[in-house]
Amino acid sequence: MLRAAFVIVLLCTAAALAGQSIIVRRIDITGIHRTRRWVVARELRFDVGDTITNKDLIGARDRLSNLNLFNSVTVKATRDGIVSVRAPELWPLWPVLGVSFSEGHFSDLFTRPKGFLKHATLSVGGTYTNVLGTGAGLYGVGEIGASEGVDAEYHSRWVSATVPLSLRVGFTDIRQTNTAPVSYDSTRYLRDIVYTVDASTHEGAPTRVGLKLKYRELHVQTGISHDLFVEDQKRYKTWWFSPYLILDRRNLEWYPTRGAYGEVRLDLVTGNTKFIISTYDVRGYFPLTESDRPPLLALRLVTGTSADATPKWAHFYYSFSNALRGFSDLGSESADYIIGNVELRYPLGSESTYNVPLIGRYGKGWPWGVSAVTFLERGELSLAGRRSERTGYGGGFYFRVPYFEILETSMTLRPSGHVSFNVSTSVAF
Repeated sequence: MLRAAFVIVLLCTAAALAGQSIIVRRIDITGIHRTRRWVVARELRFDVGDTITNKDLIGARDRLSNLNLFNSVTVKATRDGIVSVRAPELWPLWPVLGVSFSEGHFSDLFTRPKGFLKHATLSVGGTYTNVLGTGAGLYGVGEIGASEGVDAEYHSRWVSATVPLSLRVGFTDIRQTNTAPVSYDSTRYLRDIVYTVDASTHEGAPTRVGLKLKYRELHVQTGISHDLFVEDQKRYKTWWFSPYLILDRRNLEWYPTRGAYGEVRLDLVTGNTKFIISTYDVRGYFPLTESDRPPLLALRLVTGTSADATPKWAHFYYSFSNALRGFSDLGSESADYIIGNVELRYPLGSESTYNVPLIGRYGKGWPWGVSAVTFLERGELSLAGRRSERTGYGGGFYFRVPYFEILETSMTLRPSGHVSFNVSTSVAF
């Protein structure tokens, strides 16, 4: 009886402290060496002299975690008003290796090794996650195999300490090789050149308004079918004006456990062809307990529409914003689509951190955690008056690991009995 009463007193005391306000007297930031102090300070959203609660500390921790600059983040405060922020940094330079297929599977490497590169594209490059300590990122890869070329991008979460805007600048130049062009019906795409500039309210803002400007030049060759092409080559030169609105009320971007998300995008395309495309994305996260990393129900509805004048090369192709896990082996073209996802996510044990002494300060506070996931996906795709319905269900695991944040391994079963396996980075949505 006394033990039960003692536990009740402790719980009541913890609840009282959780809602207790303190005045910030000092802010101590440790763990950062390359990152500039203002990058951390801007995400706290409080300063010396402000009155804060435990909710403010949790919000600051989540925003700092979202930067993807640190192995792990802790934000604590004493009764005396001393706020301690500990954010051991990630190693900023990381290689990028990938394989994509115009057709076939990874197993072709063993069953048809001589023809593997005719249908596979190897991507090799790297990413730098903390340019000049500002939290900006650089990404660049080169492609060889079925397609060849380069893809590069620079992005910043904030332009500077005083300019709360996000900026992305990208360049892509991909050429399809003669051995295995990516073909849809009687059209093959020889070269795709894209320049993009995307400016918006800073990433992490609860309301984001942005405009993406893109110039895209596409070289195509049309003919009868497959390799029997006539000498009929076209070049599309298009300008894309793409305003968008994002309402983000999630508590954590890379693995949200509470809140909601909504996004609307509109592509207004002009040049030697004109058309309009729109996409919509709505998500909700419903925790089943009040713990810090609770079991939760995650829901998503994503849809896209395109005008009748939209050319084939601008239609939606798999993977429809990665919304259909179980159909990665099935090529898809769609003028309109609607897809719904339901996931039940539940942690397997508590998350923890550990140190790797061999790599010094970059080995401090590495995260580790495992969550199981079961899911159901349902999609309807339409093209030229025809409709295709796709359903899959399955399960897998989310691993919280350094650098990738989340690594997913899963298996999906279709009603036909076909089983597909998926390995990807980041949580599905």
